[in-house]
Amino acid sequence: MEQKIASRADIFDEKNNSSDSEPVETIVPEFEFVEVNNVTQEESNDTTENGAVSEKPEEEVFEFFPLFATEELTKVNLDEPEEEEIEIIRERPKNYYFASYTDTQKKQFKDACITYDQIMQLGKSPYKRYKEPILDLWKHNSTINKELNKEKILNRRKPGKKQRLARREAKLHIQQREDQRKDLKKKFRKRGGKKNKKKEKLNPLLHAGAADQPITA
Repeated sequence: MEQKIASRADIFDEKNNSSDSEPVETIVPEFEFVEVNNVTQEESNDTTENGAVSEKPEEEVFEFFPLFATEELTKVNLDEPEEEEIEIIRERPKNYYFASYTDTQKKQFKDACITYDQIMQLGKSPYKRYKEPILDLWKHNSTINKELNKEKILNRRKPGKKQRLARREAKLHIQQREDQRKDLKKKFRKRGGKKNKKKEKLNPLLHAGAADQPITA
């Protein structure tokens, strides 16, 4: 193996050469270029005596675009017309709140209405269609109420002897029928348990032949 003696300068030169040989990625910033018209000093100082900016008519902005590949450039207006704001007042008409009538309508109201004096005069004159006398409703109803009250008082009177006995007998008959119904219900009621278990019928001939057999010891 051959040994080589290298100085510090040689070592640093090798590192610098290796770093220079490696490709370095560079980031190119993206800029958006916008054309701005130069404003002259006269235009900037163009103000009125009161300090307000003087209004000048705005120039229309046009640009040319190739709308179709086969034709030439087309002129397009980029200014949008400003729409006028229309103020809408939402109010109901006055006739919604206040009634207004014409002269003909007022005349019709006068012809249709009737006064107090006319009513009193018509009340005194007889009605030709009905010749019967006028019935006072209050008096008629009062007489009917009196008759109804009399009937109620008669119904509240004490019943006679025969009527009282008949009512008493009717109560007794009702009570007797109720007792009979309860007795029949108890008689035919079926209950479970040992007490109400059906008893077996005795057969006297069941063990009749047992006495005739001889007894073997």
